[in-house]
Amino acid sequence: MKALWPIVAALVVGLAAGGYAYHAARQKSEQHYALSALVDKATGEIKGALAGAPGSAELLRAQAALERLRAMDSSRHRAFADAVERYLISAHTIVRERGEAARLSRAAAADREALAAQLAARRSDAWFADTMAIKKRLEQEHFDLAHAYQALDQVLGSLGDDTRALAEFVPRSALVGEAQREDARRQARDDAGRAAQALEQARKSIEPR
Repeated sequence: MKALWPIVAALVVGLAAGGYAYHAARQKSEQHYALSALVDKATGEIKGALAGAPGSAELLRAQAALERLRAMDSSRHRAFADAVERYLISAHTIVRERGEAARLSRAAAADREALAAQLAARRSDAWFADTMAIKKRLEQEHFDLAHAYQALDQVLGSLGDDTRALAEFVPRSALVGEAQREDARRQARDDAGRAAQALEQARKSIEPR
């Protein structure tokens, strides 16, 4: 019987090692799946934001994805998780700044119309003060709009690094494509240029003639 003890001990150790290896492999697979799912959702959020005007609901979803990642056990995929976090942060920023740009663009357009109507109105004692109030509001909106476009341009630039880092872990098809990213960046710059021109025209419209 004593001769069997080493064999039994070896079997127990082997079974324990095998069980641990199975658990580790399963845990690694589950974490990879969960991280990949977050990447898929973030890609959808980015594409949706670039195609439209995201609001508070989209921003909350982007924030919730970051919170899920940070609460997740990703100990088996630290490098993957770090790359996912950068991608999710970029997604959150894109959703936020794209939404801000859309909101501010609408507000600025409305105030440019209000300024034009004010300039066409009959002068009165309150006319100058009202005109300056509209101009001040318009200047602030355009300042914030320029900042939103600049932030959008910057994050779209860094998104290229994020996708390259993730390409090691997920298929390229699961990520925002390079062409779409560059198109969106050019669009942000073009929109910023048009907004600056519109502001300059509004400024000139109130210059003394």
